[in-house]
This record gives sequence, structure tokens and C-alpha cells, in this order.
Amino acid sequence: AMLAVVDAHLMSTSSTGESLVLYLKMKADYNRYLVDLKTGQQREEAEQATLMAFKIAQEHAFAELPPTHSFRLGLALNLSAFCFEHLNSLDRACFVAQQAIDEAQAKVEASGKEPRRETSRIMELLRQNLAVWT
Repeated sequence: AMLAVVDAHLMSTSSTGESLVLYLKMKADYNRYLVDLKTGQQREEAEQATLMAFKIAQEHAFAELPPTHSFRLGLALNLSAFCFEHLNSLDRACFVAQQAIDEAQAKVEASGKEPRRETSRIMELLRQNLAVWT
């Protein structure tokens, strides 16, 4: 029911930018929580639906948001955690997290400005996850 609301109402009125990425991230996160409730074939299907939702969200985030945007970084944080916790894919989890950190750090350095607090906080969470995972 929740996914139907996001698809039918929220995403249809948000064609670009932050709002679309936010709703796509919400859809991916909601799917991620459903994985915990499933077993067997239903769990595998939920995992695939979650991966697809994250992929679509990531495509829009990469196209429409800078690497330092909190929605884009939060998406990377949640996708990397999903890969590690649910898919047992350490390599993919580390790749997603490291890519997000590297791209955001390069943008921060190029701008010469201090990143927003939320950007710094999510980058630190990504770094902490990498430290735990490796």
C-alpha cells in the first residue's frame, strides 16, 4: 500500500530534482524493510525489487544532484548498508560507500568551502561503515 501511494501520487507529481530522488530513496528504503519480513523465494524477489529501486534512485541522484547533496549521500549510505547486511556483498557495499566519499570529497575540495553539516555527517557515517567492514 505504501509503495502504491509513492508510485501513484508522490512520484507522478515530482518529475525532477530533489523531490523525485527523495521519493525514489523512500521507495528503496521501504522495499529494504520488506526484505526483513520475507523468506525464501519472496525474500529473493524483495531483494531484487529493492536493488532495482536503489538503482533507479541512484541514476536520478547521479544525474540531478551534486555528490555532496545529502539525499545522494544518504542513498549511498543506505544502498551500501543493504548490500552488506542483506546481500552479503562486502565488495559492492565498500564500492558504493567509497565512491560516494571520493566524489563528495572531490567536490568539497574543488569548491574550497566547508561542506554542510549534513554532508559531513553522512560522509562520516560512510567512513565509519567502511572502517567496520574492512
